[in-house]
Amino acid sequence: MTIRIVVGPPASGKTTYVQDHAEPDVLRVDYDALAVTLGSASPHVVNEPIRTAAGDAWHELVDNVLDNAWDAWIIHTHPSGEDIDNYVAAGAQFILIDPGIEQVLEQAAADGRTDETLDAIRAWYDDPPQLPDPQTPDTAGGDTADGAPDDTTDKEH
Repeated sequence: MTIRIVVGPPASGKTTYVQDHAEPDVLRVDYDALAVTLGSASPHVVNEPIRTAAGDAWHELVDNVLDNAWDAWIIHTHPSGEDIDNYVAAGAQFILIDPGIEQVLEQAAADGRTDETLDAIRAWYDDPPQLPDPQTPDTAGGDTADGAPDDTTDKEH
């Protein structure tokens, strides 16, 4: 069983990294993908009730992964201390996608992300999650992600 938690600011390339590295038939828990599946026109601007439904589904999937020790890739922009503790208790590996604030802001602007996303990026860098022994794309066996659109603007999934 391998649980990988992919962490990084909005627009850093987390989804792209998972798409490029996850094995076939291994669960991927991605708020953005859930939002689109539930009807959102954009993975980055999600309105109610889709925002709540996608968040609830994301949390339920994460709980199932941890409770059942399933192989999975979980994209989690900014896990709390409690989330990190739960992941550590489950034996998860952390992969940090952090190309730097300048590159992330540039990518977000190129993608036409909202001011809300730009604020979320700055907030992530003001208070990044404190991960135990995170791998980076270089140490996790991959190249730095290209910063393609990847995650929510104001959710911490």
